Amino acid sequence: METDSESSGRLTGRVTVYTIVGCTHCLRAKSRLKDLGLPFCEVDVNEHSAVGQKIRELTGRSSVPQIFFNNIHVGGNDDFQKLPAEELQRLINIVKEEPLLLDAPPLQVEGSKEHDGDHKEGGLY
Repeated sequence: METDSESSGRLTGRVTVYTIVGCTHCLRAKSRLKDLGLPFCEVDVNEHSAVGQKIRELTGRSSVPQIFFNNIHVGGNDDFQKLPAEELQRLINIVKEEPLLLDAPPLQVEGSKEHDGDHKEGGLY
């Protein structure tokens, strides 16, 4: 997994953003996460179709981005941008303080040919 050495500390949990290349809504969501100083894992669902299918099953949505704070589905970029400040802070506290749960969304799907090395961890640049 790629890591950003300038990232401001480690989270106990994980923020995960499911994206595709060239998606402007994905870029906006990632930009806001960077502005907040939150490291995140980015999974391109075009490169990892099994993961994309699993995320569609979990969320009932086929659009990107899909954003998770640990196992909590925030939704897409519009949902993320509209989060009230206190709800956003609650989610940030969850990923800072609580470990990733077993039911968290996948970075890869068991039995697929994908591997962890293809997933990027984002952060401050």
